[in-house]
Amino acid sequence: MKKKEIRLPFYDNVKSVLIFLVVIGHIIEFQTDVRSSNLWKFIYLFHMPCFVFISGFFAKKGSTLKQVACKYLVLALVFQIIYYTLNLLLGYPVSVSAFFHTPYIILWYLVSLSFWTLLLNYIDDKYLPWIIILSFVAAVVCVIVPYISIHFSAGRTIYFFPFFLLGFMVKQKNLTERWFGASLIKWFSLILLAGILLAVVSANELPLEKAAYYGRLNFIELGVTRYEALLIRAGMLSISCVAGFLFLCTVPNKATFYTKLGNRTLSIYLLHYIFVLLLRYVGFYTLVLNPWLNLALVALIAAGVYLFTSLNIFNKYINQITLKAQGLLETRKPAVSLP
Repeated sequence: MKKKEIRLPFYDNVKSVLIFLVVIGHIIEFQTDVRSSNLWKFIYLFHMPCFVFISGFFAKKGSTLKQVACKYLVLALVFQIIYYTLNLLLGYPVSVSAFFHTPYIILWYLVSLSFWTLLLNYIDDKYLPWIIILSFVAAVVCVIVPYISIHFSAGRTIYFFPFFLLGFMVKQKNLTERWFGASLIKWFSLILLAGILLAVVSANELPLEKAAYYGRLNFIELGVTRYEALLIRAGMLSISCVAGFLFLCTVPNKATFYTKLGNRTLSIYLLHYIFVLLLRYVGFYTLVLNPWLNLALVALIAAGVYLFTSLNIFNKYINQITLKAQGLLETRKPAVSLP
């Protein structure tokens, strides 16, 4: 009898917190005050690397192209249509050609996840540590290749792939407790990360433009030389590793009041940006408020969006999309005719 796999509350806790940071990050992305800008940069240092890490942890070898298409690519296509339509209705500019080669702002993740899941089938676990090192090298070097950019999510697929492999390795070698389980390390990481956050939000404008934090642009698009791009990319990856590790160490291992939301991150991820577009449409970003009051308001709005998009009804309909896609792609047996 096959042993049932136990789902660790730790990883659902991580996903719940990370998806909340995703919502906050997208809401404050269009704000121009220094505090919001610094908070955005702080979040972007680790939230997507950690999210990709978690995806790697839950990834399994053996997925076929059809399975990946049903699970990720069909959803990407459906929401590509939804978001392009919504942009047209709200009067935002859209590119018809980009529809066919560039995933919409948030949908790059589904496209990249498809590539990572399929690539996993060709990786020998015996050489996994070496492959991770090579993937980090590739993530740095790809920034000086002019043709690797936002098209088909190529830039981000390469940039975040090392974090996906790290998550997969932690699962394979059962390193969760050893790396993130010690209470002393959790408290130390929490205090350190909180101190860094306070210092960052209170500081003057942090270095580097926001474009450098996305991990998707090449040196030409960043407006720097090849050597500067290599240094920036290597530095960003190094800082993301440290910040990501500190963040993961702060997350509780036991079940909490938000643990169950870790199973609903897909609906939150796919739907929350609708509210970002609506906030832009109603002029939210033209409001002039005290920076600290503004951050409090953003946190309140983000919490509302987070809870609303996590409702089970949205998960139900999103799951139905994947199930219907699976039904359409199923190989049907020919009907047996009567003699």
